[in-house]
Amino acid sequence: MLPRLSVFAGNFGFDPLGLAKEPSSLARFRESELIHCRWAMLGVAGCLAVELLGYGNWYDAPLWVSRSSVLTALSSAASEALPAQSE
Repeated sequence: MLPRLSVFAGNFGFDPLGLAKEPSSLARFRESELIHCRWAMLGVAGCLAVELLGYGNWYDAPLWVSRSSVLTALSSAASEALPAQSE
């Protein structure tokens, strides 16, 4: 069984929606928070790994996207897939 909400670190009693009233939902939310934190840490590790290995360039990344032929291919495919508009 989980302890009361007031014993958690950083808790100042702010729960306007009452999400932590039931211990089972509180346990689920805590587990979800841990899972999301782990995914975020993996994302940061991936970004840093790309930079450290020399494959990434944050400054030219927006330029690469704007010059990419993938965007033109996607936009032409999307315009072909849309039905013709009648005025």
